[in-house]
Amino acid sequence: MTIDRGAAVRRLSVGFVAALAVLATAPSGHPSATSSQIYSVKPDGSARLDLSDSAGNDSFPVESPRGGRIAFVSDRDGYDAIYVMNDDGSGQRRLAGEITEAHGTICRFSAPAWSPNASTIAFSASCLLGGDPRNVLTLLDVVPSTGGSVQELDTGGSDPSFSADGRFLAFQQRSNSISATTVGFVALNGGLPVSLGAGSGPTWSPTGHRLAFHSGTRGITVVNVTRPSHRWTFSTRNAGAPSWSPRGDLIDFYRGGARPGIYVVRPGRRRAARVVDLGEAVAVQWSPDARWLALNGDVSAYLVGRGGRSLKRIGGAASAAAWSPNSAHIAWADLALDGVAVTNPRTQLTVLVASSTALYGVTWTRDSQRVIFSSGRSPCAR
Repeated sequence: MTIDRGAAVRRLSVGFVAALAVLATAPSGHPSATSSQIYSVKPDGSARLDLSDSAGNDSFPVESPRGGRIAFVSDRDGYDAIYVMNDDGSGQRRLAGEITEAHGTICRFSAPAWSPNASTIAFSASCLLGGDPRNVLTLLDVVPSTGGSVQELDTGGSDPSFSADGRFLAFQQRSNSISATTVGFVALNGGLPVSLGAGSGPTWSPTGHRLAFHSGTRGITVVNVTRPSHRWTFSTRNAGAPSWSPRGDLIDFYRGGARPGIYVVRPGRRRAARVVDLGEAVAVQWSPDARWLALNGDVSAYLVGRGGRSLKRIGGAASAAAWSPNSAHIAWADLALDGVAVTNPRTQLTVLVASSTALYGVTWTRDSQRVIFSSGRSPCAR
């Protein structure tokens, strides 16, 4: 399936420089002995399987919220495309194919996002126009997970995420290479996108239609997208991206400055409490059972119990961290160790389940029995 955007695509904003990370760090479009493949492994590092096993680069795997299927990006056909497969590697199928622009512009896809009912997959594409790094076109699309027509959303955004009921899609956007990042959302049943202003790191509450994001120097903002004019902002400087608790009643975030650490605030309140004293900037991720917080930074990875108890460093620089659905383990790409690490929060035992020089996404099967990841070369545990 080839989508020729033509003149229609030019009405979208250009210049999203953050998209350069996708263009620069995505696997090469030329298959080789080190082409990235998608693997699965048990949390103890045993029983590794090559799932995608193609001649191209297969990356950014994401497990369906209903389980059983994986969406991923593949260039096995000579261009980036969205594929799905069963989580044992069978039934591989292309859903969305090449996106083209004038003069052979290369468009690279980033990690797909499943709707909560697994019926729809959203993805963004970054297109380097004329080879000019200041002129990056970003596109946001959705496609039925069982196949069908690709729908382009008139947002020009990237990093899509679905609301808890699947009715809305949040995104980030830049209009040119020097402008601030903005946050917006769009209803999937039609209508124009809504901009919420400068910000980054949008994240949906597990319940309802509240969207939280880091609103620059203003702090943390929460908007009910069914009434976007009604918003609450917790004013604070040096704040990081927010993270909702599993029940949607609390927001955690990192704050630097004079008293750095992890803070928690109840939306609508004016005061936040510091629960962890920590000088290293980190992103916060709650475990599904709300018993643990994973703290992922550029230098270290930590685990801490709810309420700030038992802070422990469990690894090096972390990215693509993901909790197992049963909260028994957390897996992440450890950039310091060049591999995928898995930790049991109760025993605090960490296992390097695969080593790799390039990692593109970490996820879990719905039954929590296997870690899924994309590796730049055939993995082997150390």
